[in-house]
Amino acid sequence: PGIREVMPFIILLIVLVFRPYGLFGTRRIERV
Repeated sequence: PGIREVMPFIILLIVLVFRPYGLFGTRRIERV
């Protein structure tokens, strides 16, 4: 299997776990 293919997916998963609001931005929550 190609680890380099799933590497970006793993990184994305880690980013979502560490800061789930990093992609959407914390301001989106305040707006709601």
